Amino acid sequence: MPSRFWESEARRNPVDHNAVQEVSILRYQDGGFREVLDHVIREEPLEIWAQGRCLARTVRLPREDRELVLGWCCCAGLVSSSADILEVRMRTGGGLTRAEVLFAPHVRSRLDREREPGFCVQEGTGAVPHVGQGCRIRAEDLFQARDILYSGQRLFQATGGAHCAAIFAQGPRLLALAEDVGRHNALDKVVGKALGAGISEGVMMLMSSRLNSEVVGKAVWAGLPLLAGVSAPTDHGVHLARQSGMTLIGFLRSGRFNLYTHPWRITS
Repeated sequence: MPSRFWESEARRNPVDHNAVQEVSILRYQDGGFREVLDHVIREEPLEIWAQGRCLARTVRLPREDRELVLGWCCCAGLVSSSADILEVRMRTGGGLTRAEVLFAPHVRSRLDREREPGFCVQEGTGAVPHVGQGCRIRAEDLFQARDILYSGQRLFQATGGAHCAAIFAQGPRLLALAEDVGRHNALDKVVGKALGAGISEGVMMLMSSRLNSEVVGKAVWAGLPLLAGVSAPTDHGVHLARQSGMTLIGFLRSGRFNLYTHPWRITS
């Protein structure tokens, strides 16, 4: 079972204590307060720079930064493979991490041609691309993938403060999984991981969050044909999925889900 797999993984790879901070709190229970220690997830700012200008600013869990940068660039429509980025240089000081990205020449020339100096790139702007046809997916595969997603949320289990994203090939076979304080950061990180592992095999992405237009837009730019979440989509998220040919699923729970767009990919 997927849960047993992740339980064994958790024993081999416990929660990274650099990702959490121990704090003293007062807990109200059974009619009174008591002082206990709790764990909260860390977050720190990150900027992505290239060719002398800032492309993005975010606050993220400080780990897997290279994967976040690679995934952000993919979801912003700047790159399509890890080969499009020659180097990512990280510099941290004063509580801020700055990632300097050296793109391949064809990406640099396109950025120079299409972007005005000082312009801050917004993910998913411009024409909406069309995702690939993908393949048909059994409803039972969705439920199995959901179990893997939940079992892999070690930071959420430790803190209650993390979102999770996972990309699956057929089977379902897990290609990559990532957690972060922000749903969009978790998505960027998992896309960055999957680009190195062969994102072309990905047939679906699962999210532990609601599916707003930013999340859907990023998944569209990553070329994923199916996006499912445990919570609700927004109207613009549904519109983007319909326009791009993506199958969008919300309220993915044990034994049930809501199917919003392009239902032909799902079989019972």
